[in-house]
Amino acid sequence: MAGGARPSDWFDLKVIWAISPRYKGPVLVRGRQIDGRGEVGFGSGGIPYEELQLPPVAETRWRDYGTRLRVRRGGCFALQIDTTRGAQVVVIEIR
Repeated sequence: MAGGARPSDWFDLKVIWAISPRYKGPVLVRGRQIDGRGEVGFGSGGIPYEELQLPPVAETRWRDYGTRLRVRRGGCFALQIDTTRGAQVVVIEIR
């Protein structure tokens, strides 16, 4: 991930989500800081969204989405990725 400070007080990280062609359903991503009270957001606007929604598709190829992950401070973060097949949690550290 590469990032840089934005005029708002959010730190902006570029994330590319890649979704297998075997899964065609929607994806919902939410996050929170697990070692503090920092906020997590998504998108590039002045005020980020609380969740990231990736739509279902009918295509039979890999999907990739370039998105923005936004945090107010460094630390450890848990991202919960929900699909129609279940949920997965990914833990990341941002310094």
